[in-house]
Amino acid sequence: MPAHGAQLAAPPEMIEIRFDDAMRIISVALTSASGDEYSVESLSGRAATETLQVNPPELPAGDYIFEWRGIARDGHAMSGELSFSVQE
Repeated sequence: MPAHGAQLAAPPEMIEIRFDDAMRIISVALTSASGDEYSVESLSGRAATETLQVNPPELPAGDYIFEWRGIARDGHAMSGELSFSVQE
């Protein structure tokens, strides 16, 4: 949440990703299409969680990519990303 490729009328109050099994999040990043980086942190820190939640800062209109990396319970490295746009 928001859905990958979503076009939002307002900036998201939260970015949330649900996993099938608990994962230890090791990094998160939020970047604009122009390369601006926004400081974000997982609300669960590095504790294993089934729901990754991040409170993004107030974002201006534009395109964004949210990336995460984690370690699954079985030790495998996992990663993913989602993109979204904030409309003017």
